Amino acid sequence: ESKIFLYQGALHKGRGIKAMIQLLEDFPDSYAVILGDGPHKKELQSFSEKMNLEKRIHFLGRVPYMKMLELTMNADIGFSLIRPISQSYEQALPNKIFEYALANVPVIASNLPEMESFINKYNLGLTVPYNDRGKQKWAVNKLLYKFNGTDIQKRAEKYLVWEEQRDIFIKSL
Repeated sequence: ESKIFLYQGALHKGRGIKAMIQLLEDFPDSYAVILGDGPHKKELQSFSEKMNLEKRIHFLGRVPYMKMLELTMNADIGFSLIRPISQSYEQALPNKIFEYALANVPVIASNLPEMESFINKYNLGLTVPYNDRGKQKWAVNKLLYKFNGTDIQKRAEKYLVWEEQRDIFIKSL
């Protein structure tokens, strides 16, 4: 019955992990799983305790890639709420979006140009402002209760794997 919010990747500032944690306040039957490690981990753990949510947040650290994919398949929503603190972040199209899609997990991501275009093109989830909790809450509700994304994995396997992207990439050179 519980819903699982997932973040996977490096634990750095500007990755929207705190925003995902804060959303747990609005969804009392939800838990967060955080896969990865990094310099921001202790701060995130302290933040979780300060919010009195530490019992609903599981920091699993780094896990082998195949184990990560197995864990990802158990999530209900994957998060990628990147704050555009650099040009690299602003133009980001993180691997986690592909991994969520291949695991049939819809994503909530920042409405930055590359992520928004890509997620909308393949109907992988929803994009919202990285700093708008109201719209993030709306997106969680929509994905949990109104989104028919059961074919995300099929679209990902058809369009988003290297074998399909290789020719597109070569033509762009």
